Amino acid sequence: MIALDLSGQERSYLSEDAAFAFVKDLHARNKIVPVIGDFGGPAAIRAIGQDVREHGDMVQAFYASNVAVYLTNRQMGAFCASLATLPAAPGAWFSESDAVRSFHSKLVNCRPGPILEWKR
Repeated sequence: MIALDLSGQERSYLSEDAAFAFVKDLHARNKIVPVIGDFGGPAAIRAIGQDVREHGDMVQAFYASNVAVYLTNRQMGAFCASLATLPAAPGAWFSESDAVRSFHSKLVNCRPGPILEWKR
């Protein structure tokens, strides 16, 4: 929680009172949706998108941590396809372990990377 990002900035929601208050307010309004599921599968992310649509809302930010490190090329393709189905706001953000970028930028550049698939 005290680590600096690649640009030398503190990004933790605990780094300053205003950031903590912002996250606390989101939590109080039930605007944080934890996703526990297979990000490389066809259901978890799409179910969240459906729930967001049913509530007439839009995704403002998506935090993926280091999920991409663990996905095979096939799973990364499914992950990217699922992200594209989310009702994202025009200014939405995508955050992962190594970058924070616009959600749109993530979608444009979202494709299987140099992740090796093990064959049996």
